[in-house]
Amino acid sequence: MKPLIGSLLLLWLLVAGNNAIGEARGKEPGKAAAGSKLRGAQAETNLVAERFEPLSPREFLALEKKASAGRANAQYEVGARLAEGIGVAVNPAQGYGWLRKAAEQGDIRAQRRVGDMLLTGIGVAANPTQGLDWLTKAALAGDVQAQMDLGAAYYDGTVVAQSHDKAFPWLLKVAQRGDACVERSVGLMYA
Repeated sequence: MKPLIGSLLLLWLLVAGNNAIGEARGKEPGKAAAGSKLRGAQAETNLVAERFEPLSPREFLALEKKASAGRANAQYEVGARLAEGIGVAVNPAQGYGWLRKAAEQGDIRAQRRVGDMLLTGIGVAANPTQGLDWLTKAALAGDVQAQMDLGAAYYDGTVVAQSHDKAFPWLLKVAQRGDACVERSVGLMYA
């Protein structure tokens, strides 16, 4: 019965994750898929329901210049676009580099993405210890997706040692924000 509950929990987390973040930010997901080069439509990232306006190559170069000047918001956006191919060629390694710079400056969204990338080995060699450290920083700062990612990582145990005791408080934080899907999943953990 526990494997079935675990599978249901992870399914709910995957479905609820994108919905919860979009609702938490008060924005609907964009109309264009990640990697879309459509002008006039917003591109939604794969990891989190956040929106990026399409950019021309000239606009992307200007954004990259701001990132090179040390602006954390620009570093985050350049990194996210490169990691997922939003209006530019997909380059997770370069994306990780920019995201890491933004994370080191305290950008919470970047801390979450860097943590996820280190856990999964996308764009960088997998390092679960560092990944958990970055995710924990973002989760403690209130990033709902980081809280969900930590809970799922500990619950599932595929990238870190399984620990339902460590998963529960993170998932509970997300459920307490009113996400019905995660509330049900947390309820199943009591069963």
